[in-house]
Amino acid sequence: MTARTPASVTQSSSPGSSAVLRELISHLQRRRARLRELWLHRILDGQYLTAMSAEEICAETTSMYDSYLEVLATGDIEALEGYARNLSERIVPRGVQTREVVGIVLL
Repeated sequence: MTARTPASVTQSSSPGSSAVLRELISHLQRRRARLRELWLHRILDGQYLTAMSAEEICAETTSMYDSYLEVLATGDIEALEGYARNLSERIVPRGVQTREVVGIVLL
């Protein structure tokens, strides 16, 4: 994944804001493994997504993290919306509660 600045940031923000966003995206990409691992442990420790195995949660946090980065890089939320819809369709029938889904997003 390459870091790109969203068109909305480029057009409506100062050059300094664009530079800060690029640096944030770069930082999140460099720290991806560690930040995703921390997020995974917070989900497991908080007993969120209990209807899923640790391996499934690990796979989902990887997909979610990458989706969040893509939104930051492109400003396009459609892919993330599609992912969230697909995730909900897969996990709600398995007994994952709404509070769990909101909880992992807020973590």
